[in-house]
Amino acid sequence: MLAKQYFGHVSPSGQEASDIAERRGYRYKTIAENIVRGSFRTNQGVVDCWMRSPAHRKNILSTDIREIGVAIVRGTMWGEDTWIGVQLFGLQARPRKSSTVRSSQQEETRRAVSGVEEQDNVAQWLGRGVE
Repeated sequence: MLAKQYFGHVSPSGQEASDIAERRGYRYKTIAENIVRGSFRTNQGVVDCWMRSPAHRKNILSTDIREIGVAIVRGTMWGEDTWIGVQLFGLQARPRKSSTVRSSQQEETRRAVSGVEEQDNVAQWLGRGVE
């Protein structure tokens, strides 16, 4: 988002979180995304902002979600110093019976979406493929 100077759930080229997940081999039953932008002094400020929004709160508290990936980055957007936060929520689809071996790309995506990797790596993953 910082590189393209946009803030939204859909990139200027029309890409959404679901498109990126599919391209990375993450087969999902459910996928959701929360984004936030602002000058937050603390992590709690970011969480408070999401929790005040009914749609964002619903994603955070959903019992349909089993995995999450989170990235928070600081940079300049529209000439102002800002923080951007992204949460990706997912519930994987059942594996296909004919495909029981994961590719390394699918495993990387699974780790990123489940929050196992460092936030910097998740931020890099979120930036891949967004045009």
